[in-house]
Amino acid sequence: MLHLNRFFINYLVVILFLICSFCHAQPQIYTGLKVGLNKSQILNDDHLGYNKTGFNGGLFIQLKIAKKWTSQFETLCSFKGCQNKHQSNYVVDPYLVSLYYFDFPLLFQYHQKKITYELGLGIGYLREQRELILLKGITNDFTNRFSRTEQSGIIGIAYTFNNNNNLGLDFRYSNSILPVRKATTKQYNSLFTLSLTYKTDFKKKKNAEEL
Repeated sequence: MLHLNRFFINYLVVILFLICSFCHAQPQIYTGLKVGLNKSQILNDDHLGYNKTGFNGGLFIQLKIAKKWTSQFETLCSFKGCQNKHQSNYVVDPYLVSLYYFDFPLLFQYHQKKITYELGLGIGYLREQRELILLKGITNDFTNRFSRTEQSGIIGIAYTFNNNNNLGLDFRYSNSILPVRKATTKQYNSLFTLSLTYKTDFKKKKNAEEL
């Protein structure tokens, strides 16, 4: 059974309520797909640098709420963590943390021609976690496990390539608001994400299918 806390459940309830409200009130609904890469690190773990590369991708629904404003809810698979690139005595990557999240960001976006500015919050559920400490050929697992849920702040900028605004590139920075692990210090996920996005107008596509 999933160990979901009350905050996580309340967040999903609010998201579903907002989606239902906007779908009822607004005619313009876009759906889309995004795939990209994370460059991540864990703050306060003594292993500096955005050295961990991981996949980021999933689906999103975008709702137009004003002339230049949209809200966007996403369901993503995201690989985070950290990786020490230091090499010593022919040992490469002596420290590695791999974190596999299901992320659910909610963003508010301002559109200006082909540029979009976005700001939002996200919650993540940690599906898998792995920590490797390589010391003289010995592999050790977790000493302090990570929290099952993550609350994060997100800021980003996106660019669309064509006049239909359906193909674009999205660049974001995300950082945990609350600690994801309390070891000797409080630790936070920190990452940059670059994604390729593609979206379609749900209403136009639906009308075309009816014809």
